Amino acid sequence: MDQKGTLRSSRILKKLQRHTSFDIGDLPTGLEDPTGRGLFILSRQTRLVVNVLLGLKTEVILMHFFDEKKNKYQSLIINEKLP
Repeated sequence: MDQKGTLRSSRILKKLQRHTSFDIGDLPTGLEDPTGRGLFILSRQTRLVVNVLLGLKTEVILMHFFDEKKNKYQSLIINEKLP
């Protein structure tokens, strides 16, 4: 939980992109970044929901379903709203 609500959806997507390698054998560009690695690891789980209430707080919810039928849904959901 980010108590200030400063995390934006654009920054979340940028961090995930920097920690993703698109070519086999290549290292991601954000490998040595001091932030974003945990968010990337969490995004590889079943489902990651990020709720951003701008200027107030950011909440990250991780869900993992053991039922394979439920694992076919969208894996990353970002909700960003003004209070």
